[in-house]
Amino acid sequence: MLVLLLRTLGLAVSLEPIGLFGNVNADDNRRPDILIHNPYGGGERVILDVAVTGVTGRNRCSDEDVDQPLRIRFNQKKAKYDHIARTNGLTFIPAIFSHTGQIHDTIKGWMFNQIKMKMELDDPQVQSGKIKSIMRYWTRQLSAVINKTASRAILAVATKLVDKVNSTPLTASSSDQCDDIMNANHDSAQRFMEDMELAVLNQDHTQI
Repeated sequence: MLVLLLRTLGLAVSLEPIGLFGNVNADDNRRPDILIHNPYGGGERVILDVAVTGVTGRNRCSDEDVDQPLRIRFNQKKAKYDHIARTNGLTFIPAIFSHTGQIHDTIKGWMFNQIKMKMELDDPQVQSGKIKSIMRYWTRQLSAVINKTASRAILAVATKLVDKVNSTPLTASSSDQCDDIMNANHDSAQRFMEDMELAVLNQDHTQI
């Protein structure tokens, strides 16, 4: 979806380019998600690597820092690609999104500027409201894709949970085995509920 949206701006975009870093290391098999050959504003070609992260307690240590999961994933992507990109004369931007519709400020700002520069080609005095309306459309489209993917994950977890319960023997050979089974089922149910809450939050965001 992100590739399709970028191409609507007239950008030349390659999906998962192979051998991009081969001139530095022939055995380098890193493959970023998107290569943009002609970004507006000129300058170096841009590579994007996309990641969607969760926002549950498992990867967020504080309820006060709601952007922590995005920041952690952003730094991981930078560590993987930033140096090799600069060595090849490329600009690297991690494209980090969350299940609930958050967008990391770096990719959000870059997308906004690309939309702005494209629209200014037709109207140098384009109003900021028009640019924001395009950004809202992009956000809704990306949120819909994320929501669809998250829904599939929820169904997979639910199916696994049901299969696990159905395969559990009616009697166990010891109380310890019963406790282990109950704990495993409780953990699966807890993960299922967390994922369901994410889906509901994301659906609310999409409707807004």
